[in-house]
Amino acid sequence: MKVTVTDTWGAPDESGSRRADTTVEIAGVPVTGNASQTLHARGDQETKSVVRGDVTVKIPLIGGKVKSAAEPYVGRFVEIQAKEVAKYIESQP
Repeated sequence: MKVTVTDTWGAPDESGSRRADTTVEIAGVPVTGNASQTLHARGDQETKSVVRGDVTVKIPLIGGKVKSAAEPYVGRFVEIQAKEVAKYIESQP
C-alpha cells in the first residue's frame, strides 16, 4: 500500500503563527484525508496547535462506515505528528 502525505506550509504571519495544509492519499483506494494545522506562538516557550480535518470516502452505500473506521487512524496520525514536532522543538538550542 502506498500512502502519500503532502504538507504545504505557509509563511509566518505578523505574530509568528504558521499554517500547514496536509493531504493524505492512498494509492488505488477512494479515500483521502485533508487537514489544516495552525501553530500559534504563545510567548517564547509555548506553541498552541489547532488541527482541523476531514476524511472523504467515495464508495457508494458503505462510504460512511469506511469513513467512521478511518477517522480514529487520522487522530492517531495527528498525535504521532505532534510528538515528532515536540521532539524537534526540544532538540533546538
